[in-house]
Amino acid sequence: MAYEIRIRGHKEPIIVEENAERLRSDWENYQVNKKDAVVEVDGWVGRLSLINDFQRVKTTSAENTSNSHEEYLADRKKILDMSLEDRAKRMGYFRLVYKGFTGKNSEDVLINGIPIEKLIETEQLKFFTANPKAINCDALVFRKYIKSDKCNRFAFGPIEQITRQEFFARNNL
Repeated sequence: MAYEIRIRGHKEPIIVEENAERLRSDWENYQVNKKDAVVEVDGWVGRLSLINDFQRVKTTSAENTSNSHEEYLADRKKILDMSLEDRAKRMGYFRLVYKGFTGKNSEDVLINGIPIEKLIETEQLKFFTANPKAINCDALVFRKYIKSDKCNRFAFGPIEQITRQEFFARNNL
């Protein structure tokens, strides 16, 4: 079971799955007896007294899963209905890949005085022309513009998921 923890001084909550029940129990005990302790939560180390709120994260039901698949198909159709040029201008996936491998934002990067996103737009247009059923460009197309072969572990999961999902959809839908 996962919990969302709001910590004083943090804008975004932390989602905790591992040892969440024990941590919740410790926090509830602190609420009663005010005996503070140092805890570690997904890379954050602090006192129980800094935790403002502890809420269970809602799990998705089979109905929600079905709805999300239908939403994906509707979004996919909407993107496929775009012109190839408009599809090529979509930079979200490239920005995720670029940030994941370089740790930098791609919006300000120039290559020989040309914005990298303009070069990527050209590459994506070629890719979408050759692969009209695709909604995301293959990340391998970006390879010549990214000089790193090490991916941030937080970006790798979504990149891998998008790549698998796109490969399946392009060949089966």
